[in-house]
Amino acid sequence: MDATARAILAAAATVGSENVSTEFSPSLGCEDFAFMIREAGGCYAWVGVGDVGPGEGLHGDRYVFNDEIVPTVLRYYVNLVEQTLPAS
Repeated sequence: MDATARAILAAAATVGSENVSTEFSPSLGCEDFAFMIREAGGCYAWVGVGDVGPGEGLHGDRYVFNDEIVPTVLRYYVNLVEQTLPAS
């Protein structure tokens, strides 16, 4: 299974497939990671809490980090690691 499929599967296990979006407009928000992913493999995944207004996205002048999403993000990464690494 490739990295994108694993990321989608982990996200669906975390928040339900109905809350996972795989169709969105292109963005230059991760262009610097493209070179790393080309060499090392992987995918870039957005973790969000819904739509934001102008300047409210990451690096925007009105961005406010939502601390309430931290447990969900941690659960996503645990799911990703558990489905990727073999059980010992």
